[in-house]
Amino acid sequence: MDGGETVIITRKGDKNVVMISLEDYNSMIKALNNVQYLGEQLQDPVFKEKYDALEPEFVVMQAMIDARKNRGMTQEELAKATGISQADISRLEKGTGNPSIKTLQRVARALKMSLKIEFVPYQETKTGKL
Repeated sequence: MDGGETVIITRKGDKNVVMISLEDYNSMIKALNNVQYLGEQLQDPVFKEKYDALEPEFVVMQAMIDARKNRGMTQEELAKATGISQADISRLEKGTGNPSIKTLQRVARALKMSLKIEFVPYQETKTGKL
């Protein structure tokens, strides 16, 4: 630890102890709250339909993040390799960008990968809808 505040986490009846920084603990609690909130929102059929419609975008975002991490690259390194700014790489990974196929090909090349886009029947998608 860096000398900052820490949190000790134990589970009742478990002898294992985990120490994490207060900042990491707060981030973890925020993420858990977000998951809980999303679960509550998904009970609303209108919200769920709109959320499910975003699945293809989530798949692209996650694939890009996974590919970059599997290559052991930071966003900054990927930015340098593609000529795309780090801020724009971040936007693509957060889903706030709207990449063209050409941009996705640049990213794929920098990751030493090829881009594959395919059409699949509805039953093969998670939601059954596009």
